[in-house]
Amino acid sequence: MPFINIPLTIDDFNQSQWQQVIEQCSQRECDSYFPLFFEKAKEAEASKNAKAQEVFTLLEGITSLYFRLDRTDEPLAPRFIGNSGIRSFSLDDLSEEHLSVLSEVVPTISDAEILARIADILWIRKRNPDMVALAVDAYLDSMCHAYRARSAISSVSWERPPVLPESH
Repeated sequence: MPFINIPLTIDDFNQSQWQQVIEQCSQRECDSYFPLFFEKAKEAEASKNAKAQEVFTLLEGITSLYFRLDRTDEPLAPRFIGNSGIRSFSLDDLSEEHLSVLSEVVPTISDAEILARIADILWIRKRNPDMVALAVDAYLDSMCHAYRARSAISSVSWERPPVLPESH
């Protein structure tokens, strides 16, 4: 679903109750989240709730990205790239406004999987050293949660800690 490009605030995220969508998910992985966010975006569109639609469209895009562990220059890539250049959501689709509101949302996130994804995106796009440390910790928490839940451990959680910045 495409963005409608309206500004979002942290209050818009809170009012959408997006974290409750994740809490209902039995498998705590972004691959399980993105179809749920897609459905919620459609529901918000049908009910003419533009802010919720934009929140869920943004989260659907973020959780639809897949890892390309062989590409340090583009570790999170569109799920689909067609021959004609048509593609699904990409990090390039995120505006500065999106990144800004995501930075505000990060401290409120309770789910390690999506926290890792968003902090990783903020590291990739903004090179914020606080975000890389947060992403690494959240990836490890996500992996531990998967282990405790005895669900399949996503190898991505093991293999995609963001590249730490060199200390000077």
